[in-house]
Amino acid sequence: MHLSAAVLVCLSLAFVTQTQAYGKRCIQSYMSNYASTCAGHLGKSTSQLTCQDYGRLHNGGPNGCRRSATLSYAARIASQCGLN
Repeated sequence: MHLSAAVLVCLSLAFVTQTQAYGKRCIQSYMSNYASTCAGHLGKSTSQLTCQDYGRLHNGGPNGCRRSATLSYAARIASQCGLN
């Protein structure tokens, strides 16, 4: 699995500080920051992005939504999308 440097920094800081809230904010900020890039690559608005689209963004980094290599990851997580 490929994680971008920004995600790794967020996860590392969350581990070091042991605060789930910080890790959650960090990941939400990352996804929010790159959602418009992902949507643009897919020809969608950000409100149309799916769980699998966000999975591709997570798996492939900021340009994950245009990388065909992330399609298999999106397929693997599809059964988990919609679960809380």
